[in-house]
Amino acid sequence: MTRIAVHHWQHRIAPVFDIGGEILVLGDGAGAHEEHLLQCSEPLHRAEELCVLNVGTLICGAISRTMSEALAARGITVVGFVAGDLERVVAAWEHGRLDESFAMPGCRGAGRGRGAGESRAAGFGPRHAESPVLVVPEDASDAGSGGQRRRARRGGRWPGGSGVPGT
Repeated sequence: MTRIAVHHWQHRIAPVFDIGGEILVLGDGAGAHEEHLLQCSEPLHRAEELCVLNVGTLICGAISRTMSEALAARGITVVGFVAGDLERVVAAWEHGRLDESFAMPGCRGAGRGRGAGESRAAGFGPRHAESPVLVVPEDASDAGSGGQRRRARRGGRWPGGSGVPGT
C-alpha cells in the first residue's frame, strides 16, 4: 500500500505545495506518522522525492498545474486546495470524513473541480485513493489580481463581450 503525505506549515495545511517542504507521511498503522523535509522545489525532483517515500496520495493546499502534472506523471494522486488544522485534516482523512468543509476559501461548490467531471468534494477521503482525482479550480491559471488582463492578452474577451475593458 502506498502512503499518504500531508504538506503542512505551522500545524496547518500549507497554503502552497510548490514552496516549502514539510510533509507528514501517514504510515500504515495507527499513529505511525513520519515527518520529512522535501529538499527540491523543481516539480520533477519533488515528485521523485515523494516516490522514494512511497507516497501515493498528497493532501495539500494550492498547487500549480506544472507541479500537479509532474506528480500525476509519477502516479501520485493529488487532493489539493485543502485548508485547516493539520490534526483535524489527518483525523478527517483517516475516518473518511475529509469533505468540502476543509476546502480552501473560494474553492467550494460542486463542479469547480477538474478531471472526470468530479465535484470538489469527490476527491476527499481515503475511499478515493485508488481513483486519481486532481482538484484544481477552473480559474487557477487566472488566479490573483490581473486575471482578466491575462485572459485578454491571450486573445480572450473581457466580460461583456468586447475586446476592451469597460466597453
